[in-house]
Amino acid sequence: MNDIKKTNVENIEKCIVCDSKAINFLCSTKAMMHASNKKFNFFICKTCNLVFLNPRLSYQELKNYYTGNYLPYRGPSSWGKYEKFATISQKRLDSRRVKILKQHSTLNSGSLILDIGCGNPTFLNTCGNSFKSTLMGIDFSDNGWKNEKKKYKNLNLIVGEVHDLPKNLQPDVISLWHYLEHDYYPNKTLRKLASISNSKTKLFVEVPNYDSSSRKKYGKNWGGFHTPRHTFLFSPNNLQIILKKKWMEYRNNRFKREFKSLCFDLDE
Repeated sequence: MNDIKKTNVENIEKCIVCDSKAINFLCSTKAMMHASNKKFNFFICKTCNLVFLNPRLSYQELKNYYTGNYLPYRGPSSWGKYEKFATISQKRLDSRRVKILKQHSTLNSGSLILDIGCGNPTFLNTCGNSFKSTLMGIDFSDNGWKNEKKKYKNLNLIVGEVHDLPKNLQPDVISLWHYLEHDYYPNKTLRKLASISNSKTKLFVEVPNYDSSSRKKYGKNWGGFHTPRHTFLFSPNNLQIILKKKWMEYRNNRFKREFKSLCFDLDE
């Protein structure tokens, strides 16, 4: 098992989903999309199979892995001669996500769409072609849009953390497209989002699926590890558990009614 030295780290003593302390070392992987040979350890919960980075970098040191050179921030142009293919792929992905919103929510000019961890906010821009709603995105860095402010002028983009969101925001749609696996405190985030929701708010979550066929095929070389940016790797079962505990139950108590969950899993 790799031992990370000379690095500010935080240790996780129990599973954040089921609170079990029965955790085992899983594997070590090198940093991905980053010029470093440093290795990081992943552990797995024996009870619910949640996979997590342990120890993990301090929150401040983690930001060194989200610089302006980070590929998702730079967009298709960062792919050089493959830019055209990357652009087409991103447009298809954004269109698919917008289609999901259309299928499961009713939005109008008075609605608010909130995208958490918006990065390079092409999804919100695509929403602007289909909805007349207010479009808001939040990320802890503006590296994804600061050089293209004109392109995203119709979006309300905020640099900050989820806990900075105002209590009276009440978005009609909250999307977390590949955000939750980056979050250091998913429980707090889901509870915060539930606290600012209205009774009809729809939550859309998309994460890498640890139970996927691609992970089983590629093992520790699976792109879903995205070391060290992905701190938690979910499977359908434990994702349902954490959503029920921190999103649904809070809203059930707050609005005095029972809510049903809606989850989407990607086979990555």
